[in-house]
Amino acid sequence: MRFSFVPVLITLGMMTSLFGCGSSDKAGLSSTVEQSTIADAVYFNGKIITVDDRNPKATAVAIKDGKIVYVGDVRGSKPLIAESTQQIDLQGKTMVPGFVDAHGHVVSAGIQAASANMLPMPDGQVNNFEQLIDTLKAWEESATGKEFIDKTGWMVGFGFDDSQLDEKVFPTSLTLEQVSQDKPMMIIHQSGHFGVFNQNALQLAGITDCRKEIPGGSIRCQSDGQTPNGVLEENAFFAALSVFQASIDDAYSLDLFGQGMQNFARFGYTTAQEGRAFAPTVAVAAAKAAEGPLPIDVALYVDYTSKDYTTALLITMACVLLV
Repeated sequence: MRFSFVPVLITLGMMTSLFGCGSSDKAGLSSTVEQSTIADAVYFNGKIITVDDRNPKATAVAIKDGKIVYVGDVRGSKPLIAESTQQIDLQGKTMVPGFVDAHGHVVSAGIQAASANMLPMPDGQVNNFEQLIDTLKAWEESATGKEFIDKTGWMVGFGFDDSQLDEKVFPTSLTLEQVSQDKPMMIIHQSGHFGVFNQNALQLAGITDCRKEIPGGSIRCQSDGQTPNGVLEENAFFAALSVFQASIDDAYSLDLFGQGMQNFARFGYTTAQEGRAFAPTVAVAAAKAAEGPLPIDVALYVDYTSKDYTTALLITMACVLLV
């Protein structure tokens, strides 16, 4: 990712006006609405949870231009219905307000969506090394995999868990090199705090000696006590991850961010978090916001290593407010 940070900071100063704070007006969550309004959609015949003490029970919800314009009983929704109105029968299912993500990584979710699925069953098919290797090979030949490799130069898998593998140990660079030795490759642990890299990727990251000290991180060794075995922990992993991130095509970075937001949205989230936003992550989010309103709200928590950018951001936002 090679986004410029000057326009990024200016864009972030404008983000609240694009997709940030919502209105505190409660008029939409009431049993009254202008009679001239015709809803785009009306939901009914379900258990509707309003999370509104003043209007705790409802049997119908009406939507207009992507906003809730009515919450109440079915009778009150009738004047809002025309031939153009989509009437959606919930068939007794529960309808709830959008979820707010408490701590997630919406940018990583985009990478996860496009990379090889390393999750164990039932969410994936990786419960041993053989399945891990087969999954990576199949993804490499898929349309999604080919595009990912073309746009990044890397092979990536996401979601393996050593505790759920039959072997009960981490795979190593030797495992990954059964898939490819000529492409840099990384698989990310389900926790997001560990990764396994092949030797090609380790070379790109400048990690050639496991005795190298990385504060807050660890490089696991092969039996010779010097050669990295491919498993990187915490800050050692994040350092190598940043090398991968720098290789991503700019336009594809925006696409991955979009995929991450859609992944959250399809599970009912209307607000997603990026719990550890490095400077490149902030750049991508700002560039995406500059294209237009985002499909969901996104909150970025900037990492301490990007404190200089945070300071510049606050100054820029203050200047924007003063203009």
